[in-house]
Amino acid sequence: MAAYDLPAMMQYALRTSGARSLRYVGHSQGTTVLLAALAGPAGAGRVPSQHGGDGGGELMGGPAVPAGLVERAVLLAPVAVAKHISSVPLLTMAAMGTDDMFTLMGLHEFLPSQELVAQLEGRLCVVQPYLCVSFLAALCGYNPSNLDITRLPLYLGYTPAGTSVQNMAHWAQAVRAREPNSMRYFDFGNNCASFSGRCNQRMYGSVEPPRYNLTAITTPLAVFGGSQDRLSTPLDLEYLRESLGPGVLKLSKNLEAYEHLDFVWGIDAKKLLYGDVLRFLSGDDDDMGPTAAGQGGSAVL
Repeated sequence: MAAYDLPAMMQYALRTSGARSLRYVGHSQGTTVLLAALAGPAGAGRVPSQHGGDGGGELMGGPAVPAGLVERAVLLAPVAVAKHISSVPLLTMAAMGTDDMFTLMGLHEFLPSQELVAQLEGRLCVVQPYLCVSFLAALCGYNPSNLDITRLPLYLGYTPAGTSVQNMAHWAQAVRAREPNSMRYFDFGNNCASFSGRCNQRMYGSVEPPRYNLTAITTPLAVFGGSQDRLSTPLDLEYLRESLGPGVLKLSKNLEAYEHLDFVWGIDAKKLLYGDVLRFLSGDDDDMGPTAAGQGGSAVL
């Protein structure tokens, strides 16, 4: 997604609009893909490891999204690492090796977004809205006082949208990672005689998958996190902030009561969040300072 999908979407937007650059707003995995695209080389695995040998390291080569193409970026509930998540369903799937089971069964799609499934989800939420809320609470958390429950049938008509099994496997690897503070490329393992023929040695030139070099990012960033977020946790967010180069993080704001979905579904998001987002994107953020606190929140830098 970072090497091909996101650059293709950006180029389409630029061709359609006639603009030379763009400004980006991402939520959750939308932030992960951008960070990888800005930090890593295009076509991951096509260039050797910088350090060579058996140790993983940052890959050589330019990023998938060249510097200057993205003028500014807003990261809502960003996820660079997933070592401290507290989502029970995701932790259980990672511990059970569900991604490996899907691969062995020859399945390539995880929760495929089909029209029938979307309709069933929507109708279920009309009849039993609190059942839908319980599922959301277990997966990523929600703030009941900040959710318009009458909108759930519409929301769940599009969410979850499905993804590839390899993408879910990558997330499972992040949860199981031995190094808590490390955003790495996909781990293909070391069995070069496997059916696919793909292994870390062939893909990266090293036994371990390389790290993403987050210090290579030069795009000005604004990071918005939530203290109650079980997917973008405060501890994992701290790793992201510390991994960025000097002067890149222009704004960091913490919303104390926010869960993962409040950033996009929250009733008060317009009041507490979107004004800051628009000011940052417009470049009118000099008076906001490097840190900001939301209602009931606290500065994190």
